[in-house]
Amino acid sequence: MFNLFKSLVPQTPDVRQQLFAWQGEAIVEQAIASNGLGRVRFQGTYWPAQCIEPMDVAPGAIVEVIGRDNLTLIVKAVKKLITQLPEPS
Repeated sequence: MFNLFKSLVPQTPDVRQQLFAWQGEAIVEQAIASNGLGRVRFQGTYWPAQCIEPMDVAPGAIVEVIGRDNLTLIVKAVKKLITQLPEPS
């Protein structure tokens, strides 16, 4: 019974990396202090997070999850440019 998953999915390194990929965008729920921990919402769940950059990240900011260390997600700040279109005359 425990080998059911193993038998359905080929266990090559590429497949294992895809199954356990910890990458994507997350939203900061609790501020991440410089060289400290905070909390993010990632894939519908809350996780402790640490930023690899020496900066404070405020709640509501979008960060990119680039890996994990045990239960702590490793994130970096995402800088998105928001441009507003001019109002039609």
